[in-house]
Amino acid sequence: MIFVYIFFGIIFIEFILRYYFVSSPDEENNNIKRIPNLSLKRDYFVKSDYADNTNATQDSKLGWKLKKNSELVVNVRMPYIKESLNYNYKTNDKGARTEKYSGKKKTLGFFGCSITYGHGLNERETFAYQVCKKKEDFDYLNFGVAGYSLYQSLLQLKEVSKEVNLDKAIFTVHKDLERRNTCSFSWLKIINRAWAVPGIILLMGLKIKIKPRKYIKLPNLKIKIINIIEFLINFLLYSCGDLKTVKKKTNEHLLKEIKKECEDNKIELIILCLDNINDLSKFLNKNKFNWNFSGISLSEENHKGENKWLLMPWDNHPNLEANKIFAEKILEVIQSNERPHSPKITAVTEKKNPQEFIYPLY
Repeated sequence: MIFVYIFFGIIFIEFILRYYFVSSPDEENNNIKRIPNLSLKRDYFVKSDYADNTNATQDSKLGWKLKKNSELVVNVRMPYIKESLNYNYKTNDKGARTEKYSGKKKTLGFFGCSITYGHGLNERETFAYQVCKKKEDFDYLNFGVAGYSLYQSLLQLKEVSKEVNLDKAIFTVHKDLERRNTCSFSWLKIINRAWAVPGIILLMGLKIKIKPRKYIKLPNLKIKIINIIEFLINFLLYSCGDLKTVKKKTNEHLLKEIKKECEDNKIELIILCLDNINDLSKFLNKNKFNWNFSGISLSEENHKGENKWLLMPWDNHPNLEANKIFAEKILEVIQSNERPHSPKITAVTEKKNPQEFIYPLY
């Protein structure tokens, strides 16, 4: 008799979950960006040499990395909006988004996520290109990879420094990288549909390295109780990475490791903060980093209520004008005689932005 009660109890709970917890229409598609009170799906028309229409490939250490000598041509359209984006992602034989590299000049290496990579921009619009446009005595290699954490960029630097003699390494940082570094629950839930994610956690004096892993998915039987169980399993396994102290300490540890790797290879390190991270500025000054601050907020609006620095209403990646400012801030450090270089910080008001800087083509 007890099994009958359990059976009907499960059916009752399932009914309640289905009735009161209706799935969001966007739940199965993380490629939707939000305009206030309106969700619109973007259409991507992709021309690629590969059947899977992506220029990334799986990697046992990094999780994923860009394919060498690849080309991806993308056209983006959205219903009700006349504008469209057309851009070309091309990589060279080093897996960098750099079309012209002679190897005969001093080399700047750029490391970061989709902002460094230049999501939604052609190569000449990226800040990496803009820097070397004004510093013609340098070559550059843009090793930015969409969705990367600071930890992945460190692993990438270690690989790159074995092959290329970099004169300077420019790393871009922003707040969202903190949860990426630690393989956190909130990040894995978003990024898992593409590749497994490597991570590192500093917890109570222990340093735990995590091999690439994914958000655990149970069979999709459209049963709400299974969804709840799936959520609880992942929360118990990965929520440690979302703890504020863990994220902060891990992020600072990685910056020190990047600095040490650069010193060991006689590379000058430059950090560009893309958003206003007050705690991080104190850390960077205390540990004598060369760094600068973009001075802009990507959530800033103009007098028409339009996002001033973003590509389009549905995408929170920086536009050409923002990339020009990023380039200027990097050039300030390169051209300055002040070492370590640090800026005079002006507080920037940030609006909460629910979107993440992720690459939309998976």
